[in-house]
Amino acid sequence: MTQFKGFKTKKEAVKFQKEHGGQLCYDKRTPKTNKPTGVGIDYNFAVHLGGLDPVKYPYCVQWNI
Repeated sequence: MTQFKGFKTKKEAVKFQKEHGGQLCYDKRTPKTNKPTGVGIDYNFAVHLGGLDPVKYPYCVQWNI
């Protein structure tokens, strides 16, 4: 099962990631097609399937339990 936690700044997310592990995710898209790529795909899963507010939390850390 994957869990995630949202953060307002990248600095907060990186600090949490260093302390607890996991993968840093944010909205990353390809310039040409504007489709999510790499960490952007995982971020979109947190937003659409997990209910993360993308305006309030532009960064998140995901981990498996």
